[in-house]
Amino acid sequence: MNARTSHAQCPICDNDEVLRFFHLRGVPVFCNRLLESAEEASQAAVGELDLVFCPDCGHVWNQAFEPALVAYDPAYHNPLEVSERFTRYTADLAHRLIDLLELHGGVVVDVGCGEGFFLELICAESGSRGVGFDPAHNGPATVAGTGYEVSYISKSFGEVPDLIPADLVCCRQTLEHIAEPQQFVQNLRAQLCAKAPCGVFFEVPNSLFSFRDLGIWDLIYEHYSYFCPKSLRHLFQRAGFGASRVSEEYAGQFLGVYAGPNGETASGLGSKTPTVQEIVTFRRRFTGKLARWSARLAELRRTGRTAAVWGAGSKGTMFLNLTGAGEEVTVVVDVNPKKQGKFVAVTGHRIVAPSELVHNPPSEIIVMNRIYAEEIQALIDDLGLNCRMVFA
Repeated sequence: MNARTSHAQCPICDNDEVLRFFHLRGVPVFCNRLLESAEEASQAAVGELDLVFCPDCGHVWNQAFEPALVAYDPAYHNPLEVSERFTRYTADLAHRLIDLLELHGGVVVDVGCGEGFFLELICAESGSRGVGFDPAHNGPATVAGTGYEVSYISKSFGEVPDLIPADLVCCRQTLEHIAEPQQFVQNLRAQLCAKAPCGVFFEVPNSLFSFRDLGIWDLIYEHYSYFCPKSLRHLFQRAGFGASRVSEEYAGQFLGVYAGPNGETASGLGSKTPTVQEIVTFRRRFTGKLARWSARLAELRRTGRTAAVWGAGSKGTMFLNLTGAGEEVTVVVDVNPKKQGKFVAVTGHRIVAPSELVHNPPSEIIVMNRIYAEEIQALIDDLGLNCRMVFA
């Protein structure tokens, strides 16, 4: 389908002259739910993407998104700190925020904290008290160490009234899941930042990576919003945070926004957006990339060769579903022990530890995220495997 004018209204800037440009049915509702069997995986819920682009602020969103389908609980599991590369990034980010705010002995609130790795790290490094919110949190209610303490609330942030003022509010890889982003950010400011100045740091996937650089495996149902630097900055300005510092993070795959609550001016203002040309040609470019990968998998089947997909998160799940991968992909590899022994939504591919590859080495390993190439190669070498790596 070519892009065409839509009557929808942009959820970030309220512009109603927008373009509907991409539609896809039958995508898994959850890419990161722990599924215990191939049968359970085959029955996983599916939804549709109906993506709309705002030429004014550059925002993209899924107007077919149904919040009721996306209920997070402890069966949802997607920590990235199992990777050494990601752990280094997380530690660097924590230290940058501590230095920026001169944070020592304060209060840190993490909205969408997951298992709490980042929150515990930044509190331990700064001697702070932490509060984490996440309905999918599945750990102890309190964690304490030398000079710090973290409490967890297994609820959504909006379910808990009268929160204490914070020195730093973090929200990483959560905002894109929220169907009403304006209201969410405005409520957060009112509840956590209105009584005293605080720093706010949000991290989201970078839509430029998806629509400019064709990172198509990141188009998932769980994401209502696809932020670019301009739309992310605009959202925080409208919420009363004034000018905000927007930066590309993690080799351009993420965006970070740092904002102050009282109209403070920050450097590094983001103004990048996907171009209209990138949007109107996206369907064609998406189809071309998908066709190339489908043909590659078909060639593996024809010649009796096999592949392993490395990465059982969103990218791997969408790759397997969109390409129609079958038995030529023998397994999906993931270094996360909690995902090993589980199954990929809809396709039912089995998830294994890297060590499982020695029993039936594949002809090639399809790496879902190039940023992990170095650590994956090291693991392959340690296992004594001679597999070709290719990058999706």
